[in-house]
Amino acid sequence: MRHFRWFLILGVLFMVFGCNKEQAEATTTKTVNGETVVAKPAISTLEKSGYFINPDVDQLLKMNQQFRDVELAVPLDGFSESDLRFLRNMIKAADVVDHIFWKQVSEEGQYIMQELVDDVTNGELTEAKALVRRLVEINYGHFDRLDSHKPFIGRNEKPLGATFYPANIVKQEFEEWIVAHPKDKESFESPYTIIRSSGGLLDVPYSKYYRDDLAMAIRYLLSATKDTDSPSMSDFLIKRADAFKSNDYRPSDEAWVKVEGSKFEVVIGPYETYEDRLMGYKAAFEAFITVIDQPLSAELGQVRQYLADMEKQIPLDDQYRGYQRASGSPVLVVNVLYSTGDGRKGVQASAFNLPNDEYVRKNVGTKNVLIRNVQQAKFGLSLEPISKVVLVAEQQPLCTWNSYFWHNLLHELSHGIGPGIIKVPYTPSSGDDPLAATRNLPMVETTVGKALKETYGPMEELKADALGFWMVDYLIKVGLFQPSMSCETAVMSLAGFFRAVRFGADEAHGVNNLMYYNYLKAAGVYAYDPATVRFTVNFDNHLFHAAVTALAREVLTIEATGNYEAAKQFMAKYGKMPPEAHDVLANLGDIPVDIHPIYSTAEKLRQ
Repeated sequence: MRHFRWFLILGVLFMVFGCNKEQAEATTTKTVNGETVVAKPAISTLEKSGYFINPDVDQLLKMNQQFRDVELAVPLDGFSESDLRFLRNMIKAADVVDHIFWKQVSEEGQYIMQELVDDVTNGELTEAKALVRRLVEINYGHFDRLDSHKPFIGRNEKPLGATFYPANIVKQEFEEWIVAHPKDKESFESPYTIIRSSGGLLDVPYSKYYRDDLAMAIRYLLSATKDTDSPSMSDFLIKRADAFKSNDYRPSDEAWVKVEGSKFEVVIGPYETYEDRLMGYKAAFEAFITVIDQPLSAELGQVRQYLADMEKQIPLDDQYRGYQRASGSPVLVVNVLYSTGDGRKGVQASAFNLPNDEYVRKNVGTKNVLIRNVQQAKFGLSLEPISKVVLVAEQQPLCTWNSYFWHNLLHELSHGIGPGIIKVPYTPSSGDDPLAATRNLPMVETTVGKALKETYGPMEELKADALGFWMVDYLIKVGLFQPSMSCETAVMSLAGFFRAVRFGADEAHGVNNLMYYNYLKAAGVYAYDPATVRFTVNFDNHLFHAAVTALAREVLTIEATGNYEAAKQFMAKYGKMPPEAHDVLANLGDIPVDIHPIYSTAEKLRQ
């Protein structure tokens, strides 16, 4: 299916990249993904540019089969005409955000996709190209997100900093520039600036760099305010439009947390920093347009009453508890109607906890959003089938939907718990031991994310998993969960490891799960039988709870002290693929790694 969002891309790029192609003389034709493809086309402009298509159709089929097409339809019954106009405007704004994200990922991704789409018109779409086109769409470019971002077209490597930095920059150069130019530190480390080289390094605000795209998004956001019956939603959209112009996202982030009385949950803007593998600073654009499940949101929201007490009891020494975070943490269960950009790349998000700005978290808290229709698809197509391959027969029934769904919520809640804004010794250089080198220097305020740099993503995900599992025992004690939830969660966590580790050994969630698995296996929680290639979870003496408590304590301490070197050492020790994993993963066969969403409701709204 050709997605509407490509009209935006093609409209911008056609005049730049449009060119004559030699017409293919097809000797045979066949159908792939509903499209007619030719067997012997002429060499296309894409291939003349050096992006040769892998002719190994079997390999391309295997890569495509890692993502299963899933229709995510959301009923529109009961919505008014103004509701539908609101959704249409938000979908258009989301398409603009999608366009920006393509630019952020790589310089050439849009060109490659445009050429592959153009091949349909010119009769040059081979079976291999049809398969590659779907991979390019899923990955937002020609780099395989499940395989360390290796190119599957051409030979050029993906820069660690995507397009956020000059392509050839290294971390040391960036850090040395800030040491030599301390006034640049704040703007260079901002999530909302692009770094460029012009006789030295300079920063360009997103509001300037993406000005034309953001101007279009602003028009759609302001149009949407006319059709919402929620004053707080309107306030958020107006402030987010202002942020697109001013590059100051804090007021709109705070407004987003406070949105209430809306049928819809909307996320749009730059949020997550996973795409920045160089420094972990720069935020990627994304959008989620969702419909709120009000009854289920109210049901799961009851956990909020325990958050303040859980915060007091988390496994962290008192000396590190000087931080402050707001207690507000709304919980919403939604069904996603449309997503774009960083919210649609590769492996799909099942939930999120936003905003990421630690000062917003301190002032007004965060919001936790669980995407129920995505989670249902992932559980049925991936997690449950994996549990039947990985676990001994008697423990397979313990991998339940209930434990999976609740853990996704507890994981997101855990992102809002623990240190966020911290004080660390001032460091004039990136020495091997910052604490030793600067022992007599003053303490400075920073965030955990800035202190841990590129290790923050995996370490923060590990903290959220460990604390989320730790919360289960607490919620059993207060009567919210049945005692059986402890065993169900422990079993689900093991099956979940083999689901998530397939996301990529250097992807934040993949690395997090490697560390989690290796830590718990060393603690004796997981027992592997090489003869049967299956696992048993050890339930003796509350071993699971003791192990996740110890893990949470270690990670929380690293975050509280902003100890970058300790984070690197922890990742080096526990972030390795265990030998037994290869045999188990080989047995997963055709179980998909993840889903590829087909947003049929959004397509209907376009008509």
